[in-house]
Amino acid sequence: MHNKNNNRRFVSLCVSVMLFLTTTHATALSLSFGVYTADSPTTVVTQFRPVLNVIEKRLAALLNEPVSIKMQIAPTYEQGVNDLVNGRVDFARQGPASYVAAKQTNAQIAILAMESQKGQKRFKGVICVAEQSP
Repeated sequence: MHNKNNNRRFVSLCVSVMLFLTTTHATALSLSFGVYTADSPTTVVTQFRPVLNVIEKRLAALLNEPVSIKMQIAPTYEQGVNDLVNGRVDFARQGPASYVAAKQTNAQIAILAMESQKGQKRFKGVICVAEQSP
């Protein structure tokens, strides 16, 4: 059940992102979703393709037009960040450190939605720097 709730939250997150994208890119009904490989590419597709299929169907029904989401799997963490920064993907699943790296390179990168569990952030992290660091 825990996994189903996480899947529902992720679908809700992606639908929010997609609704934002379709209102800002009204003619872009073919979108690309970026993710970097934390696991094998086959595992990544197995995890995300069902969610993207649901998003495609819901958006198509909402817009009354076909919607296609292509998954672009970056072979490395760095390439996944670069794909988002350089606009090679329309939206991406990024972790907190990835977001910080992307934002430093492209100030126009913004968080559109964040996963949560019972209204609380799911990730707790700390960014550490040397005391003398600017």
